[in-house]
Amino acid sequence: MVICAKHLKAKGRLRKNTLVTTVMSNIGLHKALEEAEINVVETKVGDRYVLEKLLETGARLAENSPAT
Repeated sequence: MVICAKHLKAKGRLRKNTLVTTVMSNIGLHKALEEAEINVVETKVGDRYVLEKLLETGARLAENSPAT
């Protein structure tokens, strides 16, 4: 996810400069995104919650979601 997010950010295509993740994401992901200055929005576990947050925030990239 970090590689995808950084690539999209470099191309100016990471909508809202944000990645939506679940609370199950590991600390390494969060640290790498912080270093890359990419925002993280966390949700409960489940595609439903991730999709809701994508729609709510306007973000386009998410961990663990068919809407990615």
